[in-house]
Amino acid sequence: MKIDDLMNLVTLVVLFAPAVFQGTKLLGEKLHYQKLVSFSKKAEQVVKALDQDQGLSNDGKKKLAITTLSAYAKKHNFNLTEEEITDYMEGAVRTIRLLEQVQSNNRAN
Repeated sequence: MKIDDLMNLVTLVVLFAPAVFQGTKLLGEKLHYQKLVSFSKKAEQVVKALDQDQGLSNDGKKKLAITTLSAYAKKHNFNLTEEEITDYMEGAVRTIRLLEQVQSNNRAN
């Protein structure tokens, strides 16, 4: 390899390395965002399922939802604390209640 070829290679690496690093960073952020959206949807599914169970108290439903979502997070390598999982679960409850209220208002009108 000639010195000119080596210099050209170094120049190309220096020119394109920032773009490659930025692209890698953006891809990582997008994948992380998609994982969070996926977890949020799972939280809604769990809450909807438990909401229909009349045999459990609200506290029992909350504990079961947290246990279920914790297992799901562990299985799919989501690094979430119990507090974060609780936040997702409570957000799902608020979303479902809001949708129920909107549907109820639409039926009344």
